Amino acid sequence: RAPHQDLETESLDAAHSSLTGINILLVEDSPINQRVMTAFLQETGAKITIFDTGTSAINHFKDHGADIILMDYRLPDTNGLAASQTIREYEHLNGYQECPIIMHTADNRVNLSDKTQLAGIDQLLPKPFTQAQLINIIIQALETNSLDACAPLKPNTNPKLLSLFDDFVDQSFATLQQSRSHLIARDYQAFKEELHKCVGSAGLFGADELYQTILDIEAHSVTESFDTEVVSTLLKRAEQQLKGYRMWSKGSA
Repeated sequence: RAPHQDLETESLDAAHSSLTGINILLVEDSPINQRVMTAFLQETGAKITIFDTGTSAINHFKDHGADIILMDYRLPDTNGLAASQTIREYEHLNGYQECPIIMHTADNRVNLSDKTQLAGIDQLLPKPFTQAQLINIIIQALETNSLDACAPLKPNTNPKLLSLFDDFVDQSFATLQQSRSHLIARDYQAFKEELHKCVGSAGLFGADELYQTILDIEAHSVTESFDTEVVSTLLKRAEQQLKGYRMWSKGSA
């Protein structure tokens, strides 16, 4: 199918019911690409807010949030990887559920898929894409995100340490984010050293699920040729566990 061809009527009807009222944050610096993507989405009932720099998009997200982000890879002030990492750090710091991020790019480098995963990006959409491909990947990302919503997770914490528990969660989130940055930069030694900081504290605070996940990551990181996709999935699991601990902490306060 050619990129300019229309979406089938049935698919568009389904998209309309799925995306009506959804707030889409579109980050794209090309005016013509902004117009194309808006045209593709205008009949879905979604609300589209457009920014052409990473900084302006991040600031808007912090103030207003979004249901899904369409993030360009190349931006005038930064790149989509760095902007997405900043958004993830903000969400983790505040205990927010992750907003799905889809990166759209014409860059076809082999290692870009690994980097997008490590930056916390949910889906990669290569350009050029069809209207159907754009709408379908948005629906898929929204459905996956709703399934990933975490539940409270109770740690086996010594009562004397409960007053320090939130600090432990914050520090662990920061450590995992820094670990991701080292992994994206392919600094494997720094990645291992940073990640190992989580092991002792997870054990001390009775965060048994997190402790086991970090051990699993370390087991997969013995050599520098380790599978980054597996490690990225485990890092995401660790972050979900931390969010579960935070939810438990807020609920028990």
